[in-house]
Amino acid sequence: DIHQFEHVLKLSHDQIVNALSAFRVMDKTGDGSIDCNEFAQIVNMNVEDSMFQYLFNALDVDRSNSVNFKEFLITASHFAAEHTEEERSRYCFLIVDTDNNGVISFDELLTFLVDVQIRSRRPEGVVISRSKLTARIAAHLQTDLALPDNAMVSEDAFVTLVRRFPRTFVAVWVVYNHLQSRLVQVTRPQRGLRSTEAHLHRYLRFGD
Repeated sequence: DIHQFEHVLKLSHDQIVNALSAFRVMDKTGDGSIDCNEFAQIVNMNVEDSMFQYLFNALDVDRSNSVNFKEFLITASHFAAEHTEEERSRYCFLIVDTDNNGVISFDELLTFLVDVQIRSRRPEGVVISRSKLTARIAAHLQTDLALPDNAMVSEDAFVTLVRRFPRTFVAVWVVYNHLQSRLVQVTRPQRGLRSTEAHLHRYLRFGD
């Protein structure tokens, strides 16, 4: 029911229609879902780029390797509203939890921090191998954050870590801001493409 989505996601009818128009542009095959290749073309990124993988994870809520319109709306609704730092941190938890099991393992956190730091390097910066960077960040997590290598970080614990160690978790905001800018880019109203009530009902049924 469209009105239920408006209420739950706190989106206006016009916002949902605009989001659907953007979604239909990305859905090249018209099958009601966006795969990683379709999304990569729209945002002009390489599917092998680690940053792209985290951005796609943010949309792919159920980790099915495709994004339906409901999932797209969930992400669009988040960025359509103002949020506290805690709320933004909780959203980022879902991105770092790559296997979607409700906790972030030490390895998931380590991989995320290493991936984003490598992706964010400046060309003129000092080059360090991935293995050395991984060892350095792992030691930092174990020593300064007191996280053992078998740690399983809950959502609440993640929020606390982000607040207590802002320099360590700057990567969280790099990905969050990158995703926000990309969504602004892809959800602009589409000229010449008008979505009707019939389109809305059809796309909201996909994924059921």
